[in-house]
Amino acid sequence: MNGLEKIIKDINDETQAECDKIIAEAQAKADEIIKNANANADKISSAENDKLKAFEKDLMNRSVSAAALEKRKIILAEKQKIISDIINKAHGEILSLPDKEYFDILMKIAAKNIQSGKGEIFLNAKDKKRLPKNFISELNKQAEKIGGSITLSDKTVNIDGGFVLAYGGIEENCSFEAIFHSKSEEMKDTVHRIINLKK
Repeated sequence: MNGLEKIIKDINDETQAECDKIIAEAQAKADEIIKNANANADKISSAENDKLKAFEKDLMNRSVSAAALEKRKIILAEKQKIISDIINKAHGEILSLPDKEYFDILMKIAAKNIQSGKGEIFLNAKDKKRLPKNFISELNKQAEKIGGSITLSDKTVNIDGGFVLAYGGIEENCSFEAIFHSKSEEMKDTVHRIINLKK
């Protein structure tokens, strides 16, 4: 090997060594970048998974709460319907009672509502036709105890059942519709308690 060839070989060897060093450094840097990128990707993935899990948990909790609320609404609505049905049925049963039982109830209601002084009782057309003969006289016995008297009006009133009492132009509506309306909350509470006791 002559001098020129030796110089060229030395340059080539030196160049190759430098290239190998640069490549090794580049590979090391690339490996470090990839390692960091993978670590960051894992962190991002883990954070996103945590967010997703938290979102899923929150969504599940909200779904459970919404379902529980809807269930309570349905149960409450059904209870209200049952209560209304029971009250309406009771109302209907009173109106369809046999005459004696029906007018016994009217007598009890009237006895609680009569006043002193001259009063007048108004019935609907159906009840006036089937009014027992001794009803007014029996009612007057009750009225006399507090210094009052009752006469049956020739006029009829448009009510479902029961009666209207009038004293000096002031009327007291004792129809069953009015009584049920005024006592509706009390009756609903009573029926509600009964329903809850039967659970």
